[in-house]
Amino acid sequence: KEPEVKTRITEPVTIRIKKHAARMVILRARKMKKHRRKRLWDRMYLKFRASRLRTRKNSEIAFRARLADKVAQARKFDAKEYVRTYLEEFHKPLIPGTYQGKRLPQWLIIELMEQDKVKAKEASLEGKTFTTQEDIVKPGETVEDFIKRTWK
Repeated sequence: KEPEVKTRITEPVTIRIKKHAARMVILRARKMKKHRRKRLWDRMYLKFRASRLRTRKNSEIAFRARLADKVAQARKFDAKEYVRTYLEEFHKPLIPGTYQGKRLPQWLIIELMEQDKVKAKEASLEGKTFTTQEDIVKPGETVEDFIKRTWK
């Protein structure tokens, strides 16, 4: 006996239109989600309410504690002490954190600033007598005039 050769049966329609239901699937999932949420609220309403009330109560207690701290701090406030510390701070000289754009230790900045003051004073005294701080040579004065004025 010869083996039977199976012939493949093909569908009569060669072009099949693909049907996509992606949007329908999304809408169905959304509806199920809403349905589950409704059921969850039916089951858990009292627990959700208790949780919400507990949260509000805890936040109210925390707020009152912060308010009580502020009131206690306000009661501790001493105006005389505040003014004294403010004036003390006000009269304290300000020392910059940098000197000529470089961060240096505070003691070094103070020292360099003092040196700058000394140099500025010396520069202002340049060309003047040390005792009277008058100009040695007057502006527009000739050598002869200078000699007549100084060597009498």
